[in-house]
Amino acid sequence: LSLSVSSATGLVVLLMATLFPVMVNVVISRWAAAAICASPAAIILSPTSGDVVLAAKAAEMPLIDFAFKTTLPISIAAIICMAIAHFFWQRYLDNKEHISHEMLDVNDITTTAPALYAILPFTPIIGVLIFDGKWGPELHIITILVGCMLLAAIHAMHEDRRHWTRADIQRRASAALARAAANGVTHLRSHVDWFTADAPDAWQEIARLDTGGITLERVALVPLPLFQDPVEAEAIARAVANSGERCLLGGFIHSSNWDAAAMENLLCSAARWDLDLDLHIDEELSEVSQGLTWLADHLSRHPFPGHICCSHGCALAAGSDEQAAPILRQLAAHGVTLIALPMTNLLLQDATFGRTPRQRGITLLHEAQAAGVATLLGCDTVQDAFCPAGSYDPLDTLACGLFSAQLSDLFDRQSRLICDRAALTGSPADAAPFAIGAAASVVIFPGSDRFTWPLNSAARLVVNRGRLTHRRVWQEEMAHESCSR
Repeated sequence: LSLSVSSATGLVVLLMATLFPVMVNVVISRWAAAAICASPAAIILSPTSGDVVLAAKAAEMPLIDFAFKTTLPISIAAIICMAIAHFFWQRYLDNKEHISHEMLDVNDITTTAPALYAILPFTPIIGVLIFDGKWGPELHIITILVGCMLLAAIHAMHEDRRHWTRADIQRRASAALARAAANGVTHLRSHVDWFTADAPDAWQEIARLDTGGITLERVALVPLPLFQDPVEAEAIARAVANSGERCLLGGFIHSSNWDAAAMENLLCSAARWDLDLDLHIDEELSEVSQGLTWLADHLSRHPFPGHICCSHGCALAAGSDEQAAPILRQLAAHGVTLIALPMTNLLLQDATFGRTPRQRGITLLHEAQAAGVATLLGCDTVQDAFCPAGSYDPLDTLACGLFSAQLSDLFDRQSRLICDRAALTGSPADAAPFAIGAAASVVIFPGSDRFTWPLNSAARLVVNRGRLTHRRVWQEEMAHESCSR
């Protein structure tokens, strides 16, 4: 397991849950068994360990060669020495302390975990071995780790979906809309996962929601491989188009599922059915990601008749400015909107358990704005398998973007990143949103100012279409002094 679990602490916890009961039941004392489970902290076998990656880089050696030809022989020798030492030392301590051996009752221990879970810890090392440039395309270690995390999260979501009911979907989606409305959201776009050519239950249930004054758009987020077959791509686009207004076609596009022909079918089917596109694209810090590169080149030869939003685009930050510049120019020329997701990207990109991330994972927001690309900030996932936290308050997203993307002129200029409806939909901007007599939609922050906003701005008055819908006030702050008697 040391080969696959790069975190010493994580491996110890795993061994205590699995190996510890086995050792106790073969008449090894609890203290000796615990010591053995703690031993992996002294060795490094995993090629995905941050220490091994940094050491290989410092030694200027390929990661696989360094991990298996340098550290592995040393680690094997250390394991043999530790095993011999444990045998004599633990027996000596048990006799010294007069510890009696006992057996745990494991008859009542049952598990319902899927057998696939046994494979998940090994996915990073499998990825390292496959994507080393010999058997498959060479991918950066961070790309492999993030890809494995996404696979685990997708699998967890699939397992959870088995317990979903229509009532459950209605309850959770309604709660999300209520939170968003209380924070002043008037326009919300939701990605709905499609894993087959048929519309999922969530697609239908969300359409039946009482949106409470929020304009709700649905995006069919379809894995790119489902568009490989032109007939199936056409069927998906037709189903989305026949679902009514405010429905968009989307795709999950990643180096792990890349297919140029499928991308072609995705855009062609959307154009034939007069659908706008919302693409979840290049959510990885990889220089070999092809999504945005392909899209920019395709648009230069085949302009798309509708509007396109591209969310994430983290791969732009992994390449050079020279690589990104022509892509951004094409996106600007064809009116494509680039959406950064600071909370999700900071959480998932360059993520390795037990290691502080070095890269931020945010797309090239400043460069996109300089190139004339319409830009927005959004929150991709809220309290799900990908992001256990998240927020339905756009100010939280903007505050995260303030620090992660180093935004300036926040109130007067960058506030558009969370309230530019035209950039989201591609529709013309309202020429006079505050015309006399118009039903305005505004959020008033009574306890804030333009220098501290969006921080310290929880208190707010939400006016939606000319009607006060929500009011949140600060409780008066009181200073208290302790006294003793």
